[in-house]
Amino acid sequence: MSHPDLAPGTGDVLMFDDGAGAHAARGFDQLENEDLKVLDGGALGLSLLARVEFRGALIGVEPDRIEWGLEPTPAVASALPEMRRAARALVESWAS
Repeated sequence: MSHPDLAPGTGDVLMFDDGAGAHAARGFDQLENEDLKVLDGGALGLSLLARVEFRGALIGVEPDRIEWGLEPTPAVASALPEMRRAARALVESWAS
């Protein structure tokens, strides 16, 4: 039985821009299927990568602020759609 690929989004959503990966994963649900699972990895960060098979791609964004706050800053929020597009392109290239 083959296991689905996992697309983890990580970051602490209580720390403004540190949660960018988790916020991006939340908008990535439409790509989930039997071959791909999207995971909001939260504050587990890069330690989560040791638990999954890694294909060799990491998408990130430069934070504007990392301090207490529940939403990404406008600069990072505006980068989330591009993070999702880049992730989608990677997933599609791996599937072909």
